[in-house]
Amino acid sequence: MYLSLSNVQVKSKEGIGILDDINLKYGIGMHAILGKSGSGKSSLLKTILGVNKISEGSIEFTKEMMNCSFVPQENILPPNLTVRQVFHYQFKILGIEPDQSIFQHEIISKCMDIKV
Repeated sequence: MYLSLSNVQVKSKEGIGILDDINLKYGIGMHAILGKSGSGKSSLLKTILGVNKISEGSIEFTKEMMNCSFVPQENILPPNLTVRQVFHYQFKILGIEPDQSIFQHEIISKCMDIKV
């Protein structure tokens, strides 16, 4: 198993259902999420990435999931975050310890030739 969602539910701040009882299992390989406009594709991806908080259920993934990529349609992070803060945010979502994230974001920033 690469990624598993079990009985995942997401609600808006007002309590309106965004995703309801989502159950998915993906193995290693390339996958696509298809659906009509407004069907919840972006909400599902944001939930998997930890941007949307789940109200019920669970999301589990293996270490290989850290190689997953997602390019949102719109900017989903506050524009005033520094590169360092973005790395810390992402590593927190992935459960990486702060001392490791400091080391890793410095390596990544050097590879990308950006100042943190």
